[in-house]
Amino acid sequence: MRASSQNWAVLLPDILTHSVDQLRPMLPKHLAVMVVGGQVLLSTTAGQPRAVATETVGVPAQVERGGLAAVAARMLADVQDLIVTDLGGPWPLTKSGQPTHPEASLVGTSLDLRFSNKDGSDGVLLAPYPVPEIPPPTVVAG
Repeated sequence: MRASSQNWAVLLPDILTHSVDQLRPMLPKHLAVMVVGGQVLLSTTAGQPRAVATETVGVPAQVERGGLAAVAARMLADVQDLIVTDLGGPWPLTKSGQPTHPEASLVGTSLDLRFSNKDGSDGVLLAPYPVPEIPPPTVVAG
């Protein structure tokens, strides 16, 4: 079986956690974000710490290697929507203060993750996610 036709969905929860870990330091000081059981949890650290919003991130059961970037970009968009809704304005912004949109691209064994401005000339880069040559085995419980 070719690696491109195998199921790569097993990587998606880890890609989501990796992305959220990269975004956490970019949040305003009064907010925190984490992944809990397939959901992204936004909480406040000001005053009495509490959850302020959650987002269930859509993760398909089946994805080919070539589809990882599109799914990763959708997951970034879900996280961005959660934070933007709470902040009431665009996030993250470029260094020059421009709003961004999520993008992802698979280059060899690297899933590059970023938020770019409208024309792609400026943005916020996240650490790339290393994609193995073949997908890890899927563990089926039961």
